[in-house]
Amino acid sequence: AVVSTQSTGDHADVVGNFEAATQQVLDRTDSNKPCRHTFNVKQYKYLVLTKGGFTFLAIADQDYPLRICFAFLEKVSERFQSGTLPQRAMTAKPYELRRDFSPVLSSLLVA
Repeated sequence: AVVSTQSTGDHADVVGNFEAATQQVLDRTDSNKPCRHTFNVKQYKYLVLTKGGFTFLAIADQDYPLRICFAFLEKVSERFQSGTLPQRAMTAKPYELRRDFSPVLSSLLVA
């Protein structure tokens, strides 16, 4: 999962070619316009939710249900925006919020 302001991922747990594909998706996304998008990249879909000036992105297998993916991204957005992270993210360097938000993402993935 990735939480981003504009085109730089602030928190990313991606390995290998996912990183390049994630950056391409972020480059095509305007975090200032609320929306939901799905980008197909090889055998994966990249799901994007933009809300409150942030981009929330998840990667799923092509056959994984969209409604579950977007429900997950809505929960990520709610949890991210419920505390001080939005204010801190405006001046944070890439990966700076990883320590604080990784446990939240982990808890949502097992929920």
